[in-house]
This record gives sequence, structure tokens and C-alpha cells, in this order.
Amino acid sequence: MQIRIKSLPNDKEFEEYDLTRFRAGEVYEVSPRLASLLVVAGYAETVPTRGQKAEAADWPRKARS
Repeated sequence: MQIRIKSLPNDKEFEEYDLTRFRAGEVYEVSPRLASLLVVAGYAETVPTRGQKAEAADWPRKARS
């Protein structure tokens, strides 16, 4: 999953992950778990991959006919 780092958390907040390689403004491919944690905490945003349309996860999908 691709994310763009908006800002970096403090060292204690995500101790189980090595975030030293991350820089604000850069895009990285990370595991879905780490991506979710960083996005929910406000440190990152998802980056749609080519051909993928952004869609709200809590909205039901429209039935295709």
C-alpha cells in the first residue's frame, strides 16, 4: 500500500516499527497495517495507485447492472 508521509511521529509512538527511513512529503510502499496506523494517527495519507479510483471505505458500493 502506498502512503505519503505528512509528518513524523515521535520515537515512542511507533516503537515497534523502524521509521527512520521515512521523510515528510515522500511516498512509500508499506504494509497495510503500518499504513492504517499512520493514516489514522494523521501522519500519512494514502496514495491511489495508477488506475485505482479513490473510494470511501464506509460507503456502500453501487450495484453494477
